[in-house]
Amino acid sequence: MKQLVKLELFKIFRQKSVWFALLLVTALLTARIVISEVIIPFPAQGYQVADLKGEMEPVLEKWEGELTEEKVKKAQDVRRSIYEKYEKVWNGNPEIWDDEKIDPMNELGLYPGEAAEFFIVDQIAGTKRFVDDIEDNSNGLDRPLKSVDENDASYKNASLEKKMIDKLNVGIFEYADGARSTISTFKLFLPIMLGITILIGLSSIFVNESSTRMDQLIYSSRYGRRTGVTAKILASIIYVSIVTVGLSTLSILLNTYMYGINGWDLPIQLLGTFFSEGYALSPYHLTGLSYIIIHLVVMFLVALIFMAFVLIVSALSKNTLVSFIISATIFSLPVAPLNIELWKLVQQYSFINFLSVPEFTSEFHAYNLFGVPVLDPYVHYSTIVLLGVALILAIYKAIKKKQVL
Repeated sequence: MKQLVKLELFKIFRQKSVWFALLLVTALLTARIVISEVIIPFPAQGYQVADLKGEMEPVLEKWEGELTEEKVKKAQDVRRSIYEKYEKVWNGNPEIWDDEKIDPMNELGLYPGEAAEFFIVDQIAGTKRFVDDIEDNSNGLDRPLKSVDENDASYKNASLEKKMIDKLNVGIFEYADGARSTISTFKLFLPIMLGITILIGLSSIFVNESSTRMDQLIYSSRYGRRTGVTAKILASIIYVSIVTVGLSTLSILLNTYMYGINGWDLPIQLLGTFFSEGYALSPYHLTGLSYIIIHLVVMFLVALIFMAFVLIVSALSKNTLVSFIISATIFSLPVAPLNIELWKLVQQYSFINFLSVPEFTSEFHAYNLFGVPVLDPYVHYSTIVLLGVALILAIYKAIKKKQVL
């Protein structure tokens, strides 16, 4: 068996398309992290985070820690004073609008130290918005808890959500672009890259043998079918493991290099991007570090289920291109932005959505099973595991029924 697995791995990595895909996704991932800088708001937009690394440490010593009302008010005052200074100088120098030779930063007096402080106090404002959303969400649950019967499903859901939210400790500020950018990459970019590499590497794993007539030799031997299928599945699992660990490690290292290691001990609710709704409505008591570990485990699990789907399509197909197109369509079609209620359901239960592990960063949702609220992850991932088992069994059955001519 060991030699068969090695042979199947060799077949996978022998494909030029696999190496091209790995180089492509590595380049795209690197470019995405290195080129897409964290946005520094107006009027400090002339700087990038990398320009402010030297000035960031003393600013952080001043602002990091407990997020009190006093600190928030002080941050608002500092933000306003820097902005007003900029506005005053700008309005007093209308020729700046027309003179391209003037460096606005030097002309306006907004130097790196001020830009770093403006960047941080602006992040405090974003963090405060997340905290307010969490508090509003918690307070909004008081109404159904008071007005609904205790045996009602909505009461049980609200009660569970309230208990989960009350455990959160979100009254803290810490610079967290390293953790924030890594989580964003894991959620928005890695699922696509992982799907591409699985499609290119595995969509031809069974169908190639049919096209070269090798299946006739393999399936006519005494142990060829079951042993051969097992070797292909194990080789595919190793391939998916290598790709998942490799892309995840590269993502973490690049984001750490760009933005540092800060923020991993913050609650997940504070680690969304400030220009989005973030994850403030998530009720799960997770730090950035615990979430990224869960994300990696779940993403790998879903990747294995998608691998099994690609393998069964390959086993049932007679043409490599057909196998690839079918699997690629099932994977990518849910991305299409159709404003149809049924289509939203398709998107929610698609491979690409589950690879982004949305359950732990979305607002509270539970299924009421026999009068007991059961959280999404328990239902979804149990179902996914059962789907994976069914797909693996289907692969063995499909190969078993193949006839030798």
